[in-house]
Amino acid sequence: SWRQVGSGVGGYVMMNAMRYGMARGVFSHEAGMGSSPLAYTSHAYNNHHQVALLGVVEVFFDTLVVCFLSALVLLCSHTMHLNLQGSEWMYQCFVNGFGYCGGLIFACIILLFAFPCMFGWFRYGMICCAYLSSSPLLLTFYRIAFVGISFLSFFQTFPGIFTFCDMMNGLMMIPNLISLLILRKSVIKCIKDSFN
Repeated sequence: SWRQVGSGVGGYVMMNAMRYGMARGVFSHEAGMGSSPLAYTSHAYNNHHQVALLGVVEVFFDTLVVCFLSALVLLCSHTMHLNLQGSEWMYQCFVNGFGYCGGLIFACIILLFAFPCMFGWFRYGMICCAYLSSSPLLLTFYRIAFVGISFLSFFQTFPGIFTFCDMMNGLMMIPNLISLLILRKSVIKCIKDSFN
């Protein structure tokens, strides 16, 4: 019946919306991956509970400010008929809204958000390589590989890169979520102690 067809189509659309939304959210703010301690432990803090709350603010800002505003721009720009995807679509939205200056604004936004993210991932990799081995050869290899792949990505598109990144992010989340499950009582005690 039509009701069953509608339910099937609605379920499929909802499943894909949740799948891509959660994958892009994790890719964007890295919540649940266990990578934020790499960034936060590089500084000396007196109160680690406040540092943990910074992680919550990071997710809030990224999801409800940056991602929400991006979605609003895409939905309000009247560019859906152009059949563009990703950054090309967002670029076209800015050009339609602000003319030539919109392209410059978008380039500055990419510069302000993408490069710090790339440098952060470079730092995470350096910390992990140093943890795995004290050999300077491994660190040198990692540096050369990271810079080489980053340089190639300016000239070559990799069709499956987001699928690969989603898979790697998922694999990073598994041990982190298992450890959170095992340590849940300690986490709850720390939360209660920090607010008392």
